Amino acid sequence: MADTRAGLPPELADAGRAPTTTAAGLGTVGLSLAFALWTFLTLQTGVEDETLVATGIGLDASGTVATILAVVQWLLCLPHLFAGALLLRRSPSAFGAATFILGTYGVVALLLAGGPTLGGDPGPNAIWGIGAGLANLVVLGLVVHPATRRDLELTQMRRDWVRSRG
Repeated sequence: MADTRAGLPPELADAGRAPTTTAAGLGTVGLSLAFALWTFLTLQTGVEDETLVATGIGLDASGTVATILAVVQWLLCLPHLFAGALLLRRSPSAFGAATFILGTYGVVALLLAGGPTLGGDPGPNAIWGIGAGLANLVVLGLVVHPATRRDLELTQMRRDWVRSRG
């Protein structure tokens, strides 16, 4: 249905949000919240003794190390939240931001978790790292889906058209 109230040309009429755009935005926010929850649970259990011994940190520093790691991990959640918010708003920079963040996080997670796994000595959380990497890449697939790209492009064209008239 054409949006005739605003005088938009029919090719710019808002046909509603593409389901892939909503799924990509919610998926990105969901990944961030899941990572934040995992960080919180890790903080509750502390850092494993083997990790501290391997890095030369005394066992009495377990709580401090866990807190520092949790803060760093929570800071890493912020770009995910930012990209998800941009996608849900259908912002002009949503595609670039989400593609960069999801692609980078997905590849890095797979490399960090998958490298030791392929080498024969997987860590206790390697499966979670591989899952996080794959989840980022699945959501990235939603971002680069043609329906999502078209939705973001049409939204920007409508905004440009309205600005040129106002």
